[in-house]
Amino acid sequence: MRTKSIVLVIGAIAVGVLCWPVTHAADTELFKTRVSVKVSANGSIKTEFESYVKRELRGLKDVELVEDSADHTLAFVILETQSRGGASIGYAISLVEAHPLSQRVFQLMFKQKLSPEDLTWIAKATESAVFIDEHKLLTCGPAELKSVCGKLVAEFDTNTLEPGRKMIRQVQGEKGEKKTEQPQFNAQPTSKAPK
Repeated sequence: MRTKSIVLVIGAIAVGVLCWPVTHAADTELFKTRVSVKVSANGSIKTEFESYVKRELRGLKDVELVEDSADHTLAFVILETQSRGGASIGYAISLVEAHPLSQRVFQLMFKQKLSPEDLTWIAKATESAVFIDEHKLLTCGPAELKSVCGKLVAEFDTNTLEPGRKMIRQVQGEKGEKKTEQPQFNAQPTSKAPK
């Protein structure tokens, strides 16, 4: 029975985890998505790249940059690319976008279905779990670094943040709407169906 319960929980994780920040956000006027930026690179490129990415993210009014307890983490690895002769020709950039598994989702969704022992076991087993939303690998020339940062943040905004914004607007719209009675239609066929 325990295995069946755990399989049920794991099957529902994706829906619950993705919906938690949005449903939680519906009670606020402007929900701030907490984003953490991690950059691994050698030399001054780390500081330069991190500065470009964070500047772009600060331009989004509903993003708060944090070190810990992030809703989304953007983790970059940047390597300098070189020609066969050893001359620097640009950068290879790896981006992993991830979000943490929310323990509160388990408590809200499965409190009535699982025993306290099962909930505790699942919480311990998944406390550092994350979902990988996206992985990208791209290259660019030295002069393109700033524009690549802008492009990556714009894609994150469009593909990750905007769907959440739409869901928040829908939830807020539903709360503000007055429910009206829908008319009942009792349509009768006007002719017999062909044989």
